[in-house]
Amino acid sequence: MSPAGRRLGAGAAAIGCLLACGAASADEARPRHSPFVPEGYACAWADEFGGVRDGGQPASALDPVWTPELLHVNGEIQGYTRRQCDSHPDSYNLCQRSGMMELRLRKLPINCGKADGSAFAVSELPAEPADPDCAEDWGSRGRDGSALRSYPVTSGRVITKHDLTFRYGYLELRALLPQHDLPVPESGLWPAVWMLGDRIREGPCPDCYAEGTGVPWPACGEIDVMEYSSPQSHMGYNVIFRDERSGRVDACSSWPEDVNGPGNPHCRGEDGGHVFMGQDSFAHQQWHTYGLLWTATELRFYIDGKQRASFEITDDDAEELRQPHFLIANLAAGGTLGGAFEVTEFAEAALFLDYVRLYQQGDSLLRTPNGSGDCGGIAAAKGPERR
Repeated sequence: MSPAGRRLGAGAAAIGCLLACGAASADEARPRHSPFVPEGYACAWADEFGGVRDGGQPASALDPVWTPELLHVNGEIQGYTRRQCDSHPDSYNLCQRSGMMELRLRKLPINCGKADGSAFAVSELPAEPADPDCAEDWGSRGRDGSALRSYPVTSGRVITKHDLTFRYGYLELRALLPQHDLPVPESGLWPAVWMLGDRIREGPCPDCYAEGTGVPWPACGEIDVMEYSSPQSHMGYNVIFRDERSGRVDACSSWPEDVNGPGNPHCRGEDGGHVFMGQDSFAHQQWHTYGLLWTATELRFYIDGKQRASFEITDDDAEELRQPHFLIANLAAGGTLGGAFEVTEFAEAALFLDYVRLYQQGDSLLRTPNGSGDCGGIAAAKGPERR
């Protein structure tokens, strides 16, 4: 596939952009553009996951722009698989159906290590796990020192590295959190939609397994657009990077500072910075729209059009936050923010995404196959616009 094609993903995604960002759809109540899209931004890419939400579309494979990935970090207990609902209707962890992407947690053990249950060392990768349904691990090793092993539950994680990589723009997604039918979610659920710098050393080939390629986390940069902790019923955001002077993990976060680094004074309201405002007792029963406005000077985070956090990225420490990033969507179990795993209502343990859309202005690192950068000539958004 040509570099331009790889950068955008499959043609179905580009067609989805036409539907999402300008052309009429079967659902006349859906805005041509979200009312939160900044003026002057045009659609560059979108995935509508098969069309209008709740449109009755049958199960189908996710667009190849999304690649399943396995890794073990943060003390999490899930094993990520490549099982999709069109081929594994009773055990899937990834699904495109009814105009949505679903990441589902299941109480199904899986052995992603050796046949005897022991773990592969990173030096032994690539290797065939005992269960071929395990998603591939590209040499990443848990920051807690662990490697591939057996897991008591399965879940879904997908990334767009090498298939959708971009710098700057307005990213928007609409999501429904796990256990939305329960008054209070059970402890142990940690859904997120986020971004990592494309220079990170782990990821799909051509840089998989290679020694000396890329940079480690957090020097690659991390931007968390939506991150929810079920035991705290807290919605939060993160910007994680490396302090160039000390080499330590640095962060701007709405989580406690001991979770993701000591915190940077610039995001605590000092030095002209802005406080990251998390949301406790978050209304997890409802669909919400999450937005990130990313420019060469600033990151702004939104929920349902309301700004919740911002961070300037003009100094030397933030250089990695001015480099291309790729998308990640996952539903983790337990771990640092997931908390003690006490999930019993597995039927409700799924993250749903209605759409993911990227709008950009001017020149950017992302192009459609025809090179227009605006989904085939669709006009730029002009502020709030509803059909």
